[in-house]
Amino acid sequence: MPGDPRPPNQPDPTERACLIALSLIEGLGPVRLGRLIRSFGSAREAWAAPASALERSDLPPVVRQILLARRQDCDPFLAVKAFEDEGLAIVTSLDEDYPPGLRSVADYPAVLYARGETRTLRRPAVAIVGTRRPTPYGRDVTANIAEGLVARGIVVVSGLALGIDGAAHRAALGVGGRTVGVLGSGQRQFYPARHAELAAAMTRAQGAVISQFAPDTLPERGHFIARNRTVAAMARGVVVTEAPEGSGALSTAGWARQLGRVVMAVPGPVTSRTFDGCLGLLRTGAVAVAGADHVLEATGLAGSMAEEPTPSLAEGSGRRAERGAATRPPGERSDRPGDETAGVLTALSPGEVVPFAMLLARTGLGAERLGALLGVLEVRGLVGRQPGHCYTRLESPRR
Repeated sequence: MPGDPRPPNQPDPTERACLIALSLIEGLGPVRLGRLIRSFGSAREAWAAPASALERSDLPPVVRQILLARRQDCDPFLAVKAFEDEGLAIVTSLDEDYPPGLRSVADYPAVLYARGETRTLRRPAVAIVGTRRPTPYGRDVTANIAEGLVARGIVVVSGLALGIDGAAHRAALGVGGRTVGVLGSGQRQFYPARHAELAAAMTRAQGAVISQFAPDTLPERGHFIARNRTVAAMARGVVVTEAPEGSGALSTAGWARQLGRVVMAVPGPVTSRTFDGCLGLLRTGAVAVAGADHVLEATGLAGSMAEEPTPSLAEGSGRRAERGAATRPPGERSDRPGDETAGVLTALSPGEVVPFAMLLARTGLGAERLGALLGVLEVRGLVGRQPGHCYTRLESPRR
């Protein structure tokens, strides 16, 4: 789509409504829609163009006829209101909430249909994808990476598929983090149905579920390929935690390479066929990662996000204490945490490995707040993460 990559805070409402109306025309995908708008100068002019002018455009005759017929009985503003009345938020490429990573690629979708908190789409994100039939090892490493990322304020993006995708979304939710699911179908044709409850939980937790397809679009193979491109474009990097050869997750990794995103893969047992896809990625230049710290380093998010963990620290003493540590001169390090982090440390005896659920009970904190504080303590070298969503107190800060 053409235009300034830094949209105004308040886009012209008519231009926005016409852009949404045009995006609903069958056969008018991102490429054709972009050319049409460039040809007429704006979505408003393209929507109102006389038939003679449309005939001189490069639209296929059938698409041109659909457009001419549709605008006879479609008021763009009423169409937008109808979607909003059913609880769908519409994010266009003119809006502030449109994902900045997605806007940076060619032929990005002009419109996203969303449920949940659309402001989350602005935040730095990492994608985690993988096989639909993961091993316990694959699920565990997926959870560890997802939890570590959201504890540092990173949004976990995935495709809401069964297996690794679902494990990544659930792990992010489990520690109070934000996660975004990208559909390969329209919102009214949600797929897979088994993840409808998971999607609802994501939207309640300030995450979002989005689709670049009109709400009644059925799930089809080509739509999932387009979905994979969107997942890759939205993220700073894509982590494949477990994937055999031929896995759809490798499509997302392929798009990430084409779009200049960081491709990462988790090494797995060489005897396991379910990691053959990961091995192939590693042999062709993917970054080997085993935890969130590796991912943050590979994507260049380690420094900035260490200063901004989970959203719960946007206000309060936890965030202030963290900012103080972040702005301290090099070489000066304070090991005196604030009151809340001190309470978390008290719940961890030196050398004891404590599950996250037990820490919730010991501290009385909510999952989101506890995850945020543990992220701060990890950054400061006072707490170490262990397999199985467990934590241990370190004898002395890591240097």
